[in-house]
Parts: sequence; C-alpha cells; structure tokens
Amino acid sequence: MLEEKMSLLIEEFEELSEFLGGYFHQDMEPLEEVWAEIVENANRKNTTILLNDIDRFLNSNLSHIEKEEFIKENCDLYFPAINTTPLEWLIQMQIEFKKLLPSLKD
Repeated sequence: MLEEKMSLLIEEFEELSEFLGGYFHQDMEPLEEVWAEIVENANRKNTTILLNDIDRFLNSNLSHIEKEEFIKENCDLYFPAINTTPLEWLIQMQIEFKKLLPSLKD
C-alpha cells in the first residue's frame, strides 16, 4: 500500500491505529498479558469509541488485502505464530471487546 494512502488511513482510523500501536508493539508481553493490561485500563467510553472505529474499519470499502496491510503496519504481531490472519484476529478482538463492554464502568 502506498505510504500516502496508509497515512490517510491512520488518520481516518486513528483510535484503531493508536490501539494497535499502543499495545501490540515490539516490546509487548505475551498476548495473554497484553489482554489483561487492556482489560485493566479499559473503560466504557474509550472502549465504545474503539469499537466504533473497528466497526467502521471492518465495514469500510477497503479491500481484504488493504485491511490486512493496515493491521500489520500498525502492530508488531507475527500472525503465522498465532495461527490466524490479521483480519481474523481483529474480528476476534472486536468480539472480545463486545463481551467486555457490559462489565466496564463509565
């Protein structure tokens, strides 16, 4: 994907980009610990904003390949090691956040 287009997408999906880069970077802990940290720091407002960004991203007109490139560009997960694709992984994260949302405080 062209660098200019990626920059525009990072602006358009800012919450998602910040979430991916903020938690899934080269110095991250094992995924279970990352998820525990996410849950510990989560609140209803920010999780709702992030979920809205994930929904917009998944429902956007971007191609499957462009979506996967965006996810890979914004986080440092090696998807073959976790036996999934970037898009499948993000959809699973979306599901987990939707399960988490009712238990979060404002």
